[in-house]
Amino acid sequence: MVDPTALNPDLGGPASCAPDVLANVYRALRLGSPRLAYAQACGSPLVPYSIRVVGPFTDVSQTLVPDVGNDVKIVQDSLIKKIRFQVQSQNPPSGQDSLLNFFYQYQSGILARIKTIAGGTGYNPIPNFTPINLCARELETPWLLTYNNGIVMDFEASVSPLPFPLVVTFVFEAETTVFPKTIDMTNMQAIRALQDMGFLCGQYERLYCT
Repeated sequence: MVDPTALNPDLGGPASCAPDVLANVYRALRLGSPRLAYAQACGSPLVPYSIRVVGPFTDVSQTLVPDVGNDVKIVQDSLIKKIRFQVQSQNPPSGQDSLLNFFYQYQSGILARIKTIAGGTGYNPIPNFTPINLCARELETPWLLTYNNGIVMDFEASVSPLPFPLVVTFVFEAETTVFPKTIDMTNMQAIRALQDMGFLCGQYERLYCT
C-alpha cells in the first residue's frame, strides 16, 4: 500500500535539508499542519503526547455518559496515531479485580462515539455508537488536532443494569512538538517561514490559508 503521506520527490526543498527532514516536513504539511512542518524544518523533533477522555458509570442503572471531553488542553498541533481504552470496575468481587477487569473490558457491552470540536467546525471520526474494543485502533493516517480542537465522547451501556459501577478511560496517543515559536503562529505565518527556508509549499497555502 502506498503511504499517503510519503514524500513527493517533485516537491523539492532547500539543498541543505536532509532527506528525512524533507520527508517529515512534507508529511506534516499533507496531514494539515504547517506549524508541525515548520518545527521539524527547524530541527525540533516530535515528542509523545497523550490525550485522555474518562467516562464514569457511577451507578449500575446508568446507561449514558454524554459529552465528556479531554482533560488536558491542546496547546500545540497534535497528530493522533493510536487509540487505546481501559474499563475498570469499581466494586468487583474480592480478589478478582485484575482478572475481571481484563476480560470484562472486551465484553462489557459499552459503546462509544467520538467527535472533535472546534470554533464553528469539527468532524466526527466515529459518529455512531460503536463497541469500545472496535474504537481502539492504530491509525494509518493520523488525526490532526490543533489548539482550537477538543475531543468529546459519549458512552452508552447496551446492557442494563451493569454488574458494578465502572470507569471507561480512552487514551489518544499522539505526537506533537515542544517548539515554542509555533504556539502562537498562524498557518500562513508557518507557510511563509517555510517558503523563506526554501520549501515549496504554495499548494498548501491554497489549502490552508484561503
